[in-house]
Amino acid sequence: MTITIQGEQVMAHKLRKMGEAAIRAYPAMEKIAAYLMETEARIFEAQGRRGGGSWSMYSDEWGARKLREGLDLRINIATKKLMKSMSEPEAPHQILHIGYRHVRLGSDLPYADVANENRPFTRLLPRDRAIMRQIVADYIVERFKRA
Repeated sequence: MTITIQGEQVMAHKLRKMGEAAIRAYPAMEKIAAYLMETEARIFEAQGRRGGGSWSMYSDEWGARKLREGLDLRINIATKKLMKSMSEPEAPHQILHIGYRHVRLGSDLPYADVANENRPFTRLLPRDRAIMRQIVADYIVERFKRA
């Protein structure tokens, strides 16, 4: 006669699944990508007012040109291309790489880097990092529960 403790095997299986989830967290990274794009949309709509002051105003010359050409008068949103590339899934000029353990979001517009230097739109706050950590933790725990 033998006694088998099933609980150990079940727990070992659950822990293996949780470990796999930690190194293959693609579904969590997809959620983080969506969170980043939502955050970017809020930053652009709020004209940079997030965790500090708003973006600095553009020059009078640029304002006159925007008016003359019928461009959007809001800061950093003249043609909406930059905003869309950072905040809308599959937008033109968007750089989006999602891996098992990373997300890379950006824009290949030639003026994106200079715009971000002058009026930062990619600034993450400590609460953003906490939210993203929680997304990953929730995914790992969910995998443990489902195993």
